[in-house]
Amino acid sequence: MNHHRFSVNSYAKSSLKSIANQLSFTKSSFIGTWILLMILLTVFTSCSKNGSDNNNNNINTDPLIDIVSPLTGPKNTAVMIKGAHFGNDVSKTKVYINGVAATVSSVNDATIWCKVPVKAGSGIVKVVTANGKTVNGPSFTYKYTATITTLAGGTNGYADGTGTAAQFGQSNGLCNDSAGNVYMVDYFNSKVRMVTPAGVVTTIAGGAFGYADGIDTSALFSGPLGICYAGNGNFYIADTYNYLIRKMTIAGVVTTVAGTPNVIGYQDGNDTVAKFNNPAAICIDASGNLYVADAMNNKIRKIDTNGNVTTLAGSSEGYADGPGLSAKFSQPSGICVDPQGNVYVAEFINDKIRKISPAGVVSTLAGSTAGSSDGVGTAAQFTGPAGLCIDKDGNIFVAEAGISRIRMVTPSGVVTTIAGDTSPEFFYPSGVSIDSQGILYVMDTYNYRIRKIILD
Repeated sequence: MNHHRFSVNSYAKSSLKSIANQLSFTKSSFIGTWILLMILLTVFTSCSKNGSDNNNNNINTDPLIDIVSPLTGPKNTAVMIKGAHFGNDVSKTKVYINGVAATVSSVNDATIWCKVPVKAGSGIVKVVTANGKTVNGPSFTYKYTATITTLAGGTNGYADGTGTAAQFGQSNGLCNDSAGNVYMVDYFNSKVRMVTPAGVVTTIAGGAFGYADGIDTSALFSGPLGICYAGNGNFYIADTYNYLIRKMTIAGVVTTVAGTPNVIGYQDGNDTVAKFNNPAAICIDASGNLYVADAMNNKIRKIDTNGNVTTLAGSSEGYADGPGLSAKFSQPSGICVDPQGNVYVAEFINDKIRKISPAGVVSTLAGSTAGSSDGVGTAAQFTGPAGLCIDKDGNIFVAEAGISRIRMVTPSGVVTTIAGDTSPEFFYPSGVSIDSQGILYVMDTYNYRIRKIILD
């Protein structure tokens, strides 16, 4: 009996010892597991503090840009952006050039590869990471690809016809209507001509040299240089050597708006009281006001919808920025206006593009001494800028007669050459216009052609 009791006690002690050992093991395992969890939590917290998630997308760290290469090029140029904290999500990483989205082909934390979008224009390179962090880099200079063809013309003379069968004399100003037709003033032949998108040329108005209101060939001009489209089938013409501003309907009915026929002078006033001296270019704003580059008076004139002529800016010949009549110009030859009412002027002699605010304050947008350098503001150079036109984004296109190039000036004054810089494609381009599709037309004066430029 006592033996039996001993056996039971021994078994109990043995069992208790085994349980104790197991509890000891379980406690050890718990402590080990707890330590492991603490290590993992510390690592995770450390990663979070460093701003990265499991995809290395740098949640809290701002991206940095060190290098963008190249910093100039045409559409589809491969651009490398070196820096830090870009992440690696190619589907959510965005790159913008001048505000236009580029195609991102690859990204890791330190490098992005992308392609320059078509018609990006020149401007800041911007990166937006997958987590919405943004950084701006340097400015990229976009090089337009210009496809140049001949719409009509090719030899000196006068003939209506299609394409190269048509003939022009020395010609200057151009404009476009809403249907894509081009209208031009044939200076040497003293006529207004129309060119369809298919290159069919017809004469709308003008007979022999002279002055007469009327319709079709009974209307007479004398060396017109400028033309603009006012909408509703109406056009305004700077009739240069009649010293007049004329109006023409789409049917070819011509009337006189302002100026004294065959009288050179300078005088503000209403209708035929006003006087001009070689008005060279004309444009119209959204309210129907006309602006005239009065070349030999070295002034910019304004004609309101009631026919009242005033001087917006300019005094004696020279060069000076400033308000109204304290500003100076030298033979303003091209003019255009933006939707905000700012007027832009090409100065053939001063080799500059000037800007006039609606209040008449004149400043220099671009240009300095004669030359051919692209650049920003006064770092850029022109030689004999002649015709101007403006697109829907406020970019100004310049027919640069002096060195036979077509230039573009952004609203901030960045100047680039878009055609004519590598080969003699033009010979004294004097007029330029743009249609609603962004297609440019150039009066290639001494090639006696109207050229068409598609830019991308």
